[in-house]
Amino acid sequence: MGNSMSALRVSIAFFLLSSVTALTVAEPSDLEVFAGEDKFIKVGELLEFIDARIVSPDPVDPDLTYSFAWDFDSRTDMDLDGITTNDGDSHERMTSWHYHLKGSYTVTLTISDGVRKAMDNLVVTVVNNYPPEISTEGNMTAPLGVPVLLNVFALDLDHDQSDLKWDWQFGDGTMSNYPGPLNHTYDEVGDHLVTVMVRDPYQALARATFTVTVMFVDDTSPIARAGRDVMVGLNETAFFDGSASSDNVEVVSWTWTFEYRNGLVSLAGPTPSFEFEEAGTYVVGLRVHDARGNAGIDTITVTVGTDVAGDDYADGFAASDLVVD
Repeated sequence: MGNSMSALRVSIAFFLLSSVTALTVAEPSDLEVFAGEDKFIKVGELLEFIDARIVSPDPVDPDLTYSFAWDFDSRTDMDLDGITTNDGDSHERMTSWHYHLKGSYTVTLTISDGVRKAMDNLVVTVVNNYPPEISTEGNMTAPLGVPVLLNVFALDLDHDQSDLKWDWQFGDGTMSNYPGPLNHTYDEVGDHLVTVMVRDPYQALARATFTVTVMFVDDTSPIARAGRDVMVGLNETAFFDGSASSDNVEVVSWTWTFEYRNGLVSLAGPTPSFEFEEAGTYVVGLRVHDARGNAGIDTITVTVGTDVAGDDYADGFAASDLVVD
């Protein structure tokens, strides 16, 4: 009986020892983390790290608390003045980052469960984001009060046209955000400096300037008034008077023309004169111009004859001058 009890005690002790040994040997799985795929972005682009995960244990131990720590390898990048989007690191599982200098950056993710740590790296390659290119027709002239086409285009190989932001300053105190080309109407004469700025989604900026010279465009023709028909005697001087001609701005030139002795005579000025040495009837045309080049035309008839000389008309007077209105 004594030997049986001793054998039972040994068996129970062996069972308990085996159980403790089995529990001690069963250690937790190793901690393993995946930081994410390598990234390729442009300068200034918001980079999101959303594919990091714990590889092992899988599933994770619900009784443990896991902490995340990111190192963005951006010490040089953070030296830029005015950069406020970088704070050096992050402790979020899913985080984001801006790189403001081109280059290659090794990003490190460290995960801890309070006892163990695991690390993994990924490489971020940052390339330049080139600004749009603006094309203009250069300095131009425009009529006052008439819509003028400002033929400006923007080309961006990195982005769609719909992603570009436009900013126009027309030099007359007005602005617009519509894409070019566009029409604009100026209400004041003079030189207007136009500034066009185009930004891409990453705030890369292109700028262009040109001058629009706005002029008053006179499309109104002057009114030519050659005066009354003229009668003179042979070898007498005929006086012409186009001073009654008018324009909405100003008449700047008077040209009188007529055929005489198989040639063309041309006289200039508002009140020229001509001595006729050959009898006949002459149709004299008057053409007046304004500064814009608009023209007006009128005609009179000059009658030259030997029978006129004996009349009581003074030399060079038109017969109609004696008519009392």
